[in-house]
Amino acid sequence: MAADPARRASLKPHPKLAHRVIEGRAFIMDPRDNTLHSLNETGTLVWRALAQGQGPEAAARSIAERFEVTPEEAVEDAAAFLRDLRSLGLVVDA
Repeated sequence: MAADPARRASLKPHPKLAHRVIEGRAFIMDPRDNTLHSLNETGTLVWRALAQGQGPEAAARSIAERFEVTPEEAVEDAAAFLRDLRSLGLVVDA
């Protein structure tokens, strides 16, 4: 079975998106379809890592440090969220 690309891929926010973190929550505006996405605290940790040029591993470390989850759970949570972001077209390969 092949490794999950969301766990190893170097991803970044799509360059056409506008994004800001306000009071601990990331808001992402997609002008391609005028959609505003708001992320919860976990999603914001992942988004910040990507926006800072860090990979999925850094996002998973942030999740594990912030919440009481094992590193394995954090990796799975980050990978699942990255798959969602990719399916929405909000991230691209770096």
